[in-house]
Amino acid sequence: GYAEDLVQAGFNSFLVGIHGPDAALHDRLVGREGAFEQTLQGLRLLRSLASPTDRIATSTVVVRANVDRLGELYRLLADLGVTAVGLDGLAARGRVLLALEELFPPYGELVEQVRGILRQGLVEGTRLELSNLPPCTTVDLESQHLGEAPAYSSFEVEDGAPSPLARSCGTKTPDGRFRILD
Repeated sequence: GYAEDLVQAGFNSFLVGIHGPDAALHDRLVGREGAFEQTLQGLRLLRSLASPTDRIATSTVVVRANVDRLGELYRLLADLGVTAVGLDGLAARGRVLLALEELFPPYGELVEQVRGILRQGLVEGTRLELSNLPPCTTVDLESQHLGEAPAYSSFEVEDGAPSPLARSCGTKTPDGRFRILD
């Protein structure tokens, strides 16, 4: 199969999209019934074929519908032997702009979920990686959790007024940091 071919060809890093800790949520978010089970089968197969040093990572786009289930998802993926769980902020462009209120979770909720995962403790061998998030959500998190930092033009604060995406993020404090507003 496809996974076997990739491993035999020498691939040692894999990235799989998963957006919820159960079939009801994941399948609804991706619009395909049975996608969750197929994704879990793929992750199990990769873990069985890959060497212990291979990177098996996941990418989860954080939206309102899954923000309160991130801890549950992290534990599931750690149990499956995933080496890095990526939580990615939703890119605000294209059709997403038509449904910002419906899709974007308040950043305070996202930060609280990440802090909850960290309070419970990371599972040895399973990193937590954050990407495409505004600076205000990550200023007090250790850098090992932070992925590539994109240009934050969507989140800039100008003249004391945050952009529509940054409205729940906050404003800059006198020391130049961002303050989260819920």
